[in-house]
Amino acid sequence: MKVYALALLALVGCGAAEQHPPVPTQEPRPDTAITDEQVQEYYDEFMQLCDYTNHTLCHTNAPKLRSIQIVDKEELLKQAAKIKVTSTTTVGLCVYSYRTNNPTNIISSNVYLLNNNGYGQNWYPDELRALIFHELGHCLLQLEHPNPTRPSTDPAIMNYQMYRLSIYQSNWDTMVTELFAH
Repeated sequence: MKVYALALLALVGCGAAEQHPPVPTQEPRPDTAITDEQVQEYYDEFMQLCDYTNHTLCHTNAPKLRSIQIVDKEELLKQAAKIKVTSTTTVGLCVYSYRTNNPTNIISSNVYLLNNNGYGQNWYPDELRALIFHELGHCLLQLEHPNPTRPSTDPAIMNYQMYRLSIYQSNWDTMVTELFAH
């Protein structure tokens, strides 16, 4: 059985894209770590959008999703090493397996999410939501990262790096529409 990483979302990308370090905002960081309820809420929202957009591929792959796991950095790097991803800035992975040389024939998949934003701080809910949508975009919609030279002024959920919180808040509807248009 072959195991491949369909997704890797990094806090710091390479190439021409603009990098965005954490920016202080008026809103304080959440006090609590990620909860199963948050993960379930964002998964349910994603699946409702699959229903609304009649996205067949999403429903084909959803039963194959075994888990969405919140893990520490050590475990995330361990999962990344299994699929030969060496970036230490990884905050999420979609790991899937298939038997043939056709990656559209997925047998199973797992999502791994870092338990903090990569800087040791808790995720803002909108950041966590974007990360979950990104990894589900890989696992369920089989989407890849867009062209790495895509300007950061044209945000996309499937971008290979995280944006500032304000980008997600001000562009969410457009980003979701693009995600499900494929």
